[in-house]
Amino acid sequence: MTRTAQAAFLAAALATGAAGAQDILFFEQSDFNGRRFGASSSVSNMSDQGFNDHAQSIVVRSGTWQICTDSFFRGRCVTLNPGEYRNLSQIGLSSQISSAREMTGSGGGLGRRSRSTRTSISAAERSASTAR
Repeated sequence: MTRTAQAAFLAAALATGAAGAQDILFFEQSDFNGRRFGASSSVSNMSDQGFNDHAQSIVVRSGTWQICTDSFFRGRCVTLNPGEYRNLSQIGLSSQISSAREMTGSGGGLGRRSRSTRTSISAAERSASTAR
């Protein structure tokens, strides 16, 4: 995919108010390339969509999303704020995502805690840490 086509796709993906737009997009390759899968609500098991352990980049259009390495929101979980995550290997999650859910309420807290490792990261924080 050319850089111009890629930029046009991302602009369309990030446009707000689009009918039927997904809140989070998962891409099979880094830099938003390859097959993609989008969601507007929780995905407890990405195997059901044929996308288990395939995501290498993500665009979070809206909301705060928790992505986890195991199905049903278990394993290592990372909370992502709106933004572009070009290479999930930078946060140690390339080809490891098995579930995702939008976080609601103040502070993104969960009503029930599981035995998973939780981390919160924004696109800006990720960019700043990789630039060092």
